[in-house]
Amino acid sequence: MSQNGRIAFLLGSGVSLGSGAPTVGSLTESILEGNWKEHTDQHFYPGDELDVSGGRALTIQRFLNVLEAEIAGHLRDREARKPNYEDFYTALTTLFEDEAGDLVNPMIRMNSDSLRRASAHLWDTFPYHVDRNRFASLMDRSLTFIQDVIRVRLQEVDSPQGFSLLSEIGRTWNEVDIYSLNHDLLIEEHFKETGTQSLIDGFSRPEGNVMIFEDWNGPGKFRLFKLHGSVDWYHFEFKRLGFVQYAKVSSHPDGAVDNDDKSLDLAQIGASFLSGVTVKERSYDKGIFDPLFREFRSRLASTNLLVASGYGWCDDGINFKVNQWLHDARENHLVILDENRGQSIARTKFWSAFVNLKKPRLQTYEEAGRVTVIPKWLSDTTVEDILEVTRRVA
Repeated sequence: MSQNGRIAFLLGSGVSLGSGAPTVGSLTESILEGNWKEHTDQHFYPGDELDVSGGRALTIQRFLNVLEAEIAGHLRDREARKPNYEDFYTALTTLFEDEAGDLVNPMIRMNSDSLRRASAHLWDTFPYHVDRNRFASLMDRSLTFIQDVIRVRLQEVDSPQGFSLLSEIGRTWNEVDIYSLNHDLLIEEHFKETGTQSLIDGFSRPEGNVMIFEDWNGPGKFRLFKLHGSVDWYHFEFKRLGFVQYAKVSSHPDGAVDNDDKSLDLAQIGASFLSGVTVKERSYDKGIFDPLFREFRSRLASTNLLVASGYGWCDDGINFKVNQWLHDARENHLVILDENRGQSIARTKFWSAFVNLKKPRLQTYEEAGRVTVIPKWLSDTTVEDILEVTRRVA
């Protein structure tokens, strides 16, 4: 296994926790109980510190609490856990698509009718903007609300901790690909703070005060692929250039301008990042996510070493690409950084699944020498730890 070629990282939300990023639980609590206000731009922002939510924000929070009660029993029986914001987003997306006629699903009629009845006192006076349908309109605004809360809370985290391995590994490998499932900006901030070589993130064309998405070409060893999007990505109309494209902003999108200092109009409301448990996977071939995942598949195919950390292994779209990659070549090796020695991921649906009805997947791959678990988190792992694995499996 060459140490001069390419190494890749697959990172989940766990790697951001040491920097103060909110947990799934705290984000859920903030969505259900936080203080939020609707702004004139149709988005939601934190309210006054000593105030409470009011107006449509309060209506949406009450609606989400009704939704939580509707789905709690099923999640308790099937997965022995409480609902979180990802469940809210998945349920609302599925129900909204059916209600709006975008993706009719007759199997959810009873669920839709139950939620409609339980929340009638909330949507019956809610202003409509979707086909004169107040119920669908409340669901649509609730989806925007969830995304806005996530965006605000993640933008509050700006002091990266524990990412040194990502930049230091470049002294040993010629190419470092970082596949992040996180929407926050901590990886970008880490590379800025360390003064390491530039991080190629796909946004390479300057226009006014934004960077337009193009590709990951260009000199440099560090490349970042944010597979689930980012809180600073927006979809703009570039009238001066005659096209619509994604761009990265450095401040509020309302202040985005082109080279003529003219304001840029949004082609799509809200930041471009994915939420939900299974519904996000349907977006992997749409918009900016299509080239992202094509690049992911292509570059991973020419990579022999993948290091995963902070990832809960709950995204089937990612999981089965990694699984196929392990099957594609005997040289391919997966390193999992887990201080709990893999015990937490061993219980996940993906890794606990039996292979050929004999042994769980994780045990099978470990015994075959295809997966190595290092009992450390990303923040504690050194380049030497990774090198030790490459020497052993060479």
